[in-house]
Amino acid sequence: MFSPFLETVRKSATRIWDFLTRPSPSIIDPQIRQQARLLASMMLAAMLAIFVMILFSTRTSNALSGAGVWLLASIGLMILVWVAYVLTRRGYYRFAVIALIVVGTAGIFIPALATGGLSSYNSLFYLFIVTLLASAFLGVHTAVITAVVQVILLLALRSHFPNISSDRIINGPLTFNSFVSVFILLLTYHQRRAFKERRDELSASEGRYRILNELISDYAYSLKVTPSGDLLHEWITEDSFKRVTGYTHGELDEGENVNLSLFLPEDEAALQAELGQLLKNESTSSKHPIRTKNGDVRWLQISRLPEWDAKENRVTRYYGVAQDITERQRAETALKESQERYRLLTETISDFVLLYDVPSSKTIYISPSYEKAMGYTLDELNQTPTAHRVHPDDVATVQTATLNVILYGKPIEGLQYRTRSQSGTYMWVETYSNPLKDEQGNVKQIIVSARDISSRKQTEIALKASEERYRIISELISDYAYFYRFNPDGSRTREWITDSVERVTGFTPSELPQQTIGLTDKSYLGDQAAAQHDIELLHKGEQLHREFQTYTKQRELRWLSVFRRPVWNEEKTEVIGYYGVAQDITERKQAELALQASEERYRILTELTSDYAYFFRIKEDNTLDREWITDSVERVTGYLPHEMPQDTESLAKIFFADDIGRAFRETELLKQGQAVNSESRMHTKGGELRWLSIMRRPVWNDNKTRVVGYYGIVKDITDRKLAELALVDSEQRYRKISELISDYAFYTRINEDGSMFREWITDSFLRVTGYSPAEIDANGAPKLFHPDSFVLYQEDHQRLLKGESTAGDYRIITKPGTVRWLNLVRQPAWDEAHTRVIGYFGVARDVTEHKQVEAQKMKLLLEQEQFAMVGHLVDALSHDFRTALATIETSRYLTERLVGDAVRPIVQPKLESIQRSVNHLATQLEHLHMVSFLTGPSFTPCNLNYIVNDIVTDQVGKASQKHINLIFKADDGLPILHIDAVKIDKAIRHLVANALTHTPDSGSVTIYTRHTLEHAIIEVQDTGIGIAPEVIERIFEPFFRGDKARTVEKGGVGLGLTIVKMIVEAHGGTVFAQSLAGKGSTFVLTLPLKDEIAASA
Repeated sequence: MFSPFLETVRKSATRIWDFLTRPSPSIIDPQIRQQARLLASMMLAAMLAIFVMILFSTRTSNALSGAGVWLLASIGLMILVWVAYVLTRRGYYRFAVIALIVVGTAGIFIPALATGGLSSYNSLFYLFIVTLLASAFLGVHTAVITAVVQVILLLALRSHFPNISSDRIINGPLTFNSFVSVFILLLTYHQRRAFKERRDELSASEGRYRILNELISDYAYSLKVTPSGDLLHEWITEDSFKRVTGYTHGELDEGENVNLSLFLPEDEAALQAELGQLLKNESTSSKHPIRTKNGDVRWLQISRLPEWDAKENRVTRYYGVAQDITERQRAETALKESQERYRLLTETISDFVLLYDVPSSKTIYISPSYEKAMGYTLDELNQTPTAHRVHPDDVATVQTATLNVILYGKPIEGLQYRTRSQSGTYMWVETYSNPLKDEQGNVKQIIVSARDISSRKQTEIALKASEERYRIISELISDYAYFYRFNPDGSRTREWITDSVERVTGFTPSELPQQTIGLTDKSYLGDQAAAQHDIELLHKGEQLHREFQTYTKQRELRWLSVFRRPVWNEEKTEVIGYYGVAQDITERKQAELALQASEERYRILTELTSDYAYFFRIKEDNTLDREWITDSVERVTGYLPHEMPQDTESLAKIFFADDIGRAFRETELLKQGQAVNSESRMHTKGGELRWLSIMRRPVWNDNKTRVVGYYGIVKDITDRKLAELALVDSEQRYRKISELISDYAFYTRINEDGSMFREWITDSFLRVTGYSPAEIDANGAPKLFHPDSFVLYQEDHQRLLKGESTAGDYRIITKPGTVRWLNLVRQPAWDEAHTRVIGYFGVARDVTEHKQVEAQKMKLLLEQEQFAMVGHLVDALSHDFRTALATIETSRYLTERLVGDAVRPIVQPKLESIQRSVNHLATQLEHLHMVSFLTGPSFTPCNLNYIVNDIVTDQVGKASQKHINLIFKADDGLPILHIDAVKIDKAIRHLVANALTHTPDSGSVTIYTRHTLEHAIIEVQDTGIGIAPEVIERIFEPFFRGDKARTVEKGGVGLGLTIVKMIVEAHGGTVFAQSLAGKGSTFVLTLPLKDEIAASA
């Protein structure tokens, strides 16, 4: 915090600077005033800089080329800047800007044309400042014309600058200023366009808000009560009264006399009774039907408040507000009818209905059908534990489901379990449970409906057994099927076989023997021992699948695929037979054999086509012997065929050690019959490093029982490997850089057919969006992008496919459902011929907080503009008010000094009341002035705990007077914040003072500080009177005093919390309130921790 002296110096300097830069009163438009103030500030800074340059130039050597010319130009430029400053102060700031543009351009070109040289050449690089000046204070079109004129002048005069070649002008100042000017113009255009769009959107929102306010249908009135008890009209909101009733006031009443003909005759007694209550000074609120002008009957909720006159000792008038509640009344009537129908329905249907009360843990209603079926009365049901009413196997399931409903509010649908009746029998029921929640979202009751499904359950069990038999048969259906039963003597008898066996084998079912004896002679060509082993496995209950050859009746050789499945007895103790299905796979088998032969020939030919090939023989003792190697090995390795080593020691000299170990492990795999592909590194005879791709295939003996050797082919992949390694390193570097400069990055490749696939994406994608890349691939971009941004995303994507770079802000919907803003920049990648886009790189940055800060800044600016009119009124009346208050205070002081001791006890309380009122009015006047002219914060590093501790120290005395316990619980780990300490002190101080004011004696006020990763948080919690829910959302609105915390008796015009809100939002933070009426309130204030957010607020 500043010392008193430094604070005085700062305020004085601020007032002087404000006076020197204040625009002319003739400028009314706020935006133009802001630009004029900025230009005046720039002129003052420019004059100071030019003055320093002149002082510097007078102290340096005049031997420099053109020093005199530059000195004269600097003095002239200072004079012209002074003239522009004066014009700006007088309201001609656009003329001043144009003059500066012309003079600035001339001030750069004329010395350069007169002197030339290096200094003149360097000065031409600053021409873009003229374009920047035009862009900042004039229209975009004027800025474009200014930039074009600069370029034309440079082109036209490029050969007239002494000692500077034309090529240097074009390659240097012309190129640089063109690029910078285009960038400035584009940035200015997009900023002004975005500002216009935000302004239009705000105007539309305000228009909708006005329309809604105009459509409010309630009306209000005031009635005067005469001493005789008659009622006379004082005023009524005529338009809304007519909108509700169809009548005007004059159509119903005669002059000021009140006519009750609007109400129905049967309501007259109730109205007279309520009038009697009002005359007794009792407020009333009641519902009444009325008949409108067009004959409709509508319901009004009428609330009336009497005004008691103590002098006359009676009620002299009362105020009333009427609200049209016709729709609500109809809904309540419909609800009652619905409840009655529901009650009748539950008492007549056969399904069970129960209502369980969670707080009391008791059932409070059961339907007659439940009592009839289960035998329990309501009292007996509540006295019987759940474990006694539910089957033991189902108790855990029922308890878990019930807890899910109570704790998480999840409905239960179709829960099936067994329940026990009072007689002891069990019944299968299917239940549906739906929770009823209170306003806080807690489950208070559960409606349970259940139905008896015992018959259905028995049917389901029988159906399940039938379906199991059907499934076994249907799964086995094929070309033909059969069933064999095991006899007690171990033999097998066929019980049935499908007729389709004739189509496959040529035999009819009658031609095939019933016993398996003799079947071998008919057709079976398989191994008899293996067939007998299969029967033993079937006896053990194992399922079997075999392929074997058989002869048809015509002696054709065919292949069959046979599946067999055992059948157990009912006790599951013995296999009594087996089902079998056979599929004719002859064509498939013939095709497989032909394909194997073809692939063997093709493999030998194609696998040997490479840079060089070889063959190793595996001997009986498991050693290796290379039988041959192609001569092309010399071209790849530099070694002749006989020079290529075979043993481990020699191979280690040319191959890398880890590759040698892997090669021996792969050799063991080859010996086991597995094909092997690998990549290895070697040193050629000339010492070069080369990468080899080696493919090896085993060769079996005729019986397919042992690998006798293997072929190998080698391809030189050095160029490809080096390129791959370079690409991997490049992409790794790119990903690391992208992760440092953005939230996530990615690369997508585009195939020739137009399809696309993402090659890589950084892991931070999950952190930003909540989705994994696989989830986005499965559902596409529409799942991620907000519908309002998806069209723009598609348009930019089409531009990207045409080779244009794109950059834009898009809204996305994260997996948790929140909406965030992404700044997405994508750059296309071309093929070598630059004819086709083969992919694109992209980086994305989460700019949600930046967008939110912009919105807060815009909102603050609009609020400040809305307070401008109030500010002018405050400025106009402030002096008069303060003079009057000073006069009153002086008079009070003199009266207090002159009053005698005899009357002082009587007069002193009045004088103190006058002093409190004067102080109160001065404070409110200061609030009005502050809210009208609240400036942006001045950020400095501050310890928030120190600020709060000073406030608590100052307020301890006030708290002690009311016996209030004032507590401060600080977060010792709270980081240093960049804030305006004075304004934040004012905001927190107001919240603490407000809490002390509205907390009753012997209460407590507690202040907390804490922080998260992104925010510092201050909470002011009291045990006061609280705030009503219907007004808590409006307490930060200017001049709003709808709640008890803003009553006239407590003081204030409704600006204190508005000032708090404006200060906090100017820092990029938020403030909100939480309260329960009668139990106290908590105000929560958050400030951003990030320096960049605070600085931009």
